[in-house]
Amino acid sequence: MTEIKNVIFDLGGVLIDWNPEYVYLEVFYGDREKMKWFFDENLHNGLE
Repeated sequence: MTEIKNVIFDLGGVLIDWNPEYVYLEVFYGDREKMKWFFDENLHNGLE
């Protein structure tokens, strides 16, 4: 088994450009309005 020597946390998105919209745009076939509704109603609703 290979030993892990280093772990990198990229919290600022410097090394890897990550945005959940990249995945959800594919799921909603590019429909940003449906994606926004999904985010607002299912993901962000409990945070307010």
